[in-house]
This record gives sequence, structure tokens and C-alpha cells, in this order.
Amino acid sequence: MKISGTQEISPRTPLNPASRVGTPNSAGSSSADTVDSSPIAQQAMAAQASRHEAKVDSIASKVKQGTYVWPSSQQIADRIMDDAELTARLQAMFRG
Repeated sequence: MKISGTQEISPRTPLNPASRVGTPNSAGSSSADTVDSSPIAQQAMAAQASRHEAKVDSIASKVKQGTYVWPSSQQIADRIMDDAELTARLQAMFRG
């Protein structure tokens, strides 16, 4: 089989980076690639503080009503074991 009508391949011309939308090298994407975590951290701390305040208020009202029951030693041990198991799983995930 004979090939006829071949053309010379023109040299490759680079594309304008601004014309490439959605690529990591496009202009303006550097600001989209960064995350400012301080507002996220502030929101998380505020949410945690409100949950803590609600829990303390709940305990205080139960104490005033005389319905608060102290956790038993078994409940405390179960919480400690649950926390230790969760910590071990998280550490294993981050290492693996």
C-alpha cells in the first residue's frame, strides 16, 4: 500500500493559558485552589461552644429538678473505651 498526498506537520503552538478553562494552570485558579480555614475553624468552635452550653444547661436543670443521675463507673469506663477505640481507628486511617 502506497501513501500519497502527505503533508508536513506544522510545529505545535502552545495554547493561551487564559483560554483553557478548568485547568490547574489557568489564570485565576490559584485563588480557587486555596482554602482559608480560619472561618471554618471559628464556625466549628462556635458550634462546639453552643453544644457545650446546651449540655451544661441541661445538666443544671436536671440537678435543680432532682432528676440528674450520675454516670456509673461502668458508663464512664465504656466512654473511655469508646474514645480510645475511636482514637486508634483514626490514627490507623491517617497512617495507612
